[in-house]
Amino acid sequence: MWLFPSWVKPGDTEPPPLLVYKWCQGINNLQDVWETGEGECNVMMEAKLEKVAEKMDLTLLNRLLRYVCGYYGLVLDLLILGLRRASEIAGPPQCPNEFLTFQDIATETVHPIRLYCRYIDRIWIMFRFTADEARDLIQRYLTEHPDPNNENIVGYNNKKCWPRDARMRLMKHDVNLGRAVFWDIKNRLPRSVTTIEWENAFVSVYSKDNPNLLFDMAGFECRILPKCRTTAEEITHRDGVTKERTAQCFLKVDEESMSKFHNRIRQILMSSGSTTFTKIVNKWNTALIGLMTYYREAVVNTQELLDLLVK
Repeated sequence: MWLFPSWVKPGDTEPPPLLVYKWCQGINNLQDVWETGEGECNVMMEAKLEKVAEKMDLTLLNRLLRYVCGYYGLVLDLLILGLRRASEIAGPPQCPNEFLTFQDIATETVHPIRLYCRYIDRIWIMFRFTADEARDLIQRYLTEHPDPNNENIVGYNNKKCWPRDARMRLMKHDVNLGRAVFWDIKNRLPRSVTTIEWENAFVSVYSKDNPNLLFDMAGFECRILPKCRTTAEEITHRDGVTKERTAQCFLKVDEESMSKFHNRIRQILMSSGSTTFTKIVNKWNTALIGLMTYYREAVVNTQELLDLLVK
């Protein structure tokens, strides 16, 4: 049961939608996570570990396929987290920590990396920096990569599926912090083992200028908006919003999942041939039921998917 630490996913303890819920809940449960009064910042980084399978030794991989793949991924986790933080997140061998929990608040807050999850070759890291920590990291990054003309804003990835006022605001400090975090994590990974690419990653910064925390996980686009950063009228329980406590998570279906559903329907139609209409309808219904069962209220809040269903 405890062969690998709790951050290694997928696991038997939860299906992917429950993993998304747990991750959002884990963020919200962090100590003073939404406070920005003294210049604190949160950073959510997600990225894909590039060419992990291609860079494994194939002879060894064929012998111990799944175990070695998991073990190889664990090595990458240790490179990213560092031995000490990995040990603190995993917990003692006699009593391992549950996913997204720590033994005490002191252990949780001693390091900027507060949460970590790896789903095969995709990683999500939740950071929380004090104003001094953020400034020091930005300074280290700008020393290596000077930006006198503020060009870091150009090409900064954003979640365009959300309305403009709900996306990350590209403020100079937050953009530099996002790029600095990505640069720091990328430097921890030897290129011979794997790497992360800016084009396939997204770094969301929550700060005094950015009230939303954005990421996508398991086919869901998530936007967490804390109650303390909005008006009372906006905090209403409606479709697409998980259980209200101190923050709300707005959900949409991501573009890749919509493409998969679209391609599945095209496959059904193109392979139908002389198949009876009833059989085609049954396949369509099966695909649609699977979509609605998995994504639930996120479907209603994704206008592009609704348009696709109507088409």
